[in-house]
Amino acid sequence: MSMNTTQPPLFLIQDYITTGNTFPWNVTSGELTIVLCCVYIGNTLLGLTVNILVIWGIWPEVSISLGLPIYAINLLCAALMQCVILPCGVVYLLHSSAVGPIGCHILGLIPKVTQRAATMFSMWIFVVRYVAVSQPLNYSTFCKGWVVGSVSFTLWLTASIISAVEQGLPRDNGDLCFPDFRFTTEWALLHFIVSFLFSHLSLIHLCIFAYLISRSVKHSKTVPIEQYQRIRRLLIFVIINFGILFCPMHFVLQYYNIKLVRGTSNFQIQENLKALYQILFAFNSFSIIIAPFFYIISTRRVSTRLKRLIQGR
Repeated sequence: MSMNTTQPPLFLIQDYITTGNTFPWNVTSGELTIVLCCVYIGNTLLGLTVNILVIWGIWPEVSISLGLPIYAINLLCAALMQCVILPCGVVYLLHSSAVGPIGCHILGLIPKVTQRAATMFSMWIFVVRYVAVSQPLNYSTFCKGWVVGSVSFTLWLTASIISAVEQGLPRDNGDLCFPDFRFTTEWALLHFIVSFLFSHLSLIHLCIFAYLISRSVKHSKTVPIEQYQRIRRLLIFVIINFGILFCPMHFVLQYYNIKLVRGTSNFQIQENLKALYQILFAFNSFSIIIAPFFYIISTRRVSTRLKRLIQGR
C-alpha cells in the first residue's frame, strides 16, 4: 500500500473516495476493503452503544465495591477508545485522506494502547477474582480506593509506555498505518517478544487463573453446584474469546517477525501477511462488542438495570 506520510497535517482530505488495491489479491481487493470498512462501522456504532450502556449499568456497583466494578469500567473504557479510532481506519482504508506523520502515529498507537490495556485489565480481573474466592479476607485490600486507583493508573501507564516506545522505533514508511504493520529487521525480535507477552503468554495467564478460580469455587462449601458450573462456563467463554479474537492476529505478527529475524522474508510473503493481518485485525474489533455483552450475561444486577432502562421503568 502506498500513502503520503510526508504531510504535516493529521489528515489531508481528497475530493474522491476510491477502493483501490489495498490487498495483494487483484480480483477481490475492493470487495475486501468494503467488507472491512463495514465491519469497522458496524462495530463502532454497536460498540459505542453497548459499552456506554453497560458502563451506566455497572456504575452503581462502584458504591458497593471499588474492586472488580472499577476494573471492569476501565476495560470497557479501553473498548470505547477503540470505537473512537475505528472510523479513522475506515477513512484511511478508503483512501479518502492522505495520512500525515502525526495521523499515522495516532492510528498505529491508540489501538495498541487500548488492546494492551484491555488485556492487562482482563488478566488483573482474573487475579482479583481468584483472591475473592480463595482468600475472601484479603479481598478487601484490593477494594481500597488507593489500591484500585494505583493499579488502574499503573496498567494504563504500562500499556501507554510500551506502545509509545514500540511505536517510536524505526519503521518502514511503505507499510500500513492502520492497522500498524511497519517493522524493521533490527527490531523484529523486540516486536516478537511484545506481541507474545500480550497474546499467548496472556492466554496462559488466563488459563492458569481460570483453573485456580474454578478449583477454589468447586471446593467451596457455600457455592451451589449450579453456580459453580455457571462460573466455569463464563471463565471458559472468556478464554475462548481471547484466544480466538487476539491470538491469531498476534500469531501473524510473530510469524512475520521470525521471518525477519531469520532473513527469510520476501516481498510476496510480506504483502500476503499484511493482508491477512488486516483481516484478523478487523475480526479482533468484535471484542469491543463481546466484552460488554459478557457483563450483561454474567452480572444479573447490570442486566436488570438495562432491562428496566429499555422498558422505560
